Amino acid sequence: MLNDFLALQDARIYLTGWVSADRSQVGVGQVYKDRVIDRIIEVNSGKRPIFFAATIPFDNIWIDHLSRLQMEGLAYRLVDTRAADGYPTVDPERLIANVFGIYDFTAMLDGDSDAARRRFREQNQVPVDADPATASDYFAEGEWDARDVWRDYGDFRTEIHFSPNGRNLKGNYPLGLLRASQVFLNRTQAMDVDDPDYLLLLTKVESCLEMVHRLQDQDVTMDQLAFYYPVVLASVGRPDEAIAYVDEVTPRLPMQQSWEVTEQLAMTLASGDDAPLAVSWLNRRIEEDPADRALYYMAFKVQRTLVDLEGCRRVHQRWRDQFGSPDSEMAAAIAELEALVNRPPELSIPTRRQ
Repeated sequence: MLNDFLALQDARIYLTGWVSADRSQVGVGQVYKDRVIDRIIEVNSGKRPIFFAATIPFDNIWIDHLSRLQMEGLAYRLVDTRAADGYPTVDPERLIANVFGIYDFTAMLDGDSDAARRRFREQNQVPVDADPATASDYFAEGEWDARDVWRDYGDFRTEIHFSPNGRNLKGNYPLGLLRASQVFLNRTQAMDVDDPDYLLLLTKVESCLEMVHRLQDQDVTMDQLAFYYPVVLASVGRPDEAIAYVDEVTPRLPMQQSWEVTEQLAMTLASGDDAPLAVSWLNRRIEEDPADRALYYMAFKVQRTLVDLEGCRRVHQRWRDQFGSPDSEMAAAIAELEALVNRPPELSIPTRRQ
């Protein structure tokens, strides 16, 4: 209590205009807030954890502390290390432990939040009946299994009214989950796809992005979600859902971004066992919008990646039928592919046995 009183006294001094020389360029009100924050950190540092709510605008956090903030859900923990870029970081494992193992989404999602929490705890050998006040003790450290935990969460509850501020506060859940997803995805870049840990990381990303998809406003599409979500779905064996999602969101995106999202998914499908699905999907998209030239280029790119000469010819012919003249880039690529396909096999001359 005494320390709190001293912090308030310091705040009063700063508020009345006594501003130190090293902060003379900062407004008195801002200095007041900075001094309160500095004093709280000074009094509590090393004695107890210090958190900032994720709902606090960065303008209300003294810039000197931003690089020491670590997102763990709806709170930032003040840590000793500083981020190189000067901005808050994220502890992805602790974040998913909080979101899936502790938080209750009953007020926002129409599914079974209790069942989702139970599934996550059972998969990670955490007592199912652990009290929320003490459950965080079980999730302090570790790498967590988030497979299929998203399946128990329903869709966003449309009968609930959110004020503008409530929508802003709710937006912190997707933000944290997106940041965690990015960290997990970055870790997969240096891994072999046959590594068991690769799929485990992808399932963490899957659960995070599924929650973002459910929590976002229905009339808004987050850029990062639109780009990563369908690719992850395709990578974990859900290509039909990936296609359905892209078909749903692309009309709401700017044209350039719509093309990028569509091509990204098409090339992901073409790179694996779902190549025929990529071909049929783009054929359907062209039938639905024959005037969209970008779709022809995507379809041609897929066929060229598959080294399918006849497929390339078919796409080019559809282009000519629609626009009345050949495309020079497609024609040149077909000529190169014809030369490659028709090249005679190289003869190997056997060496004389000694």
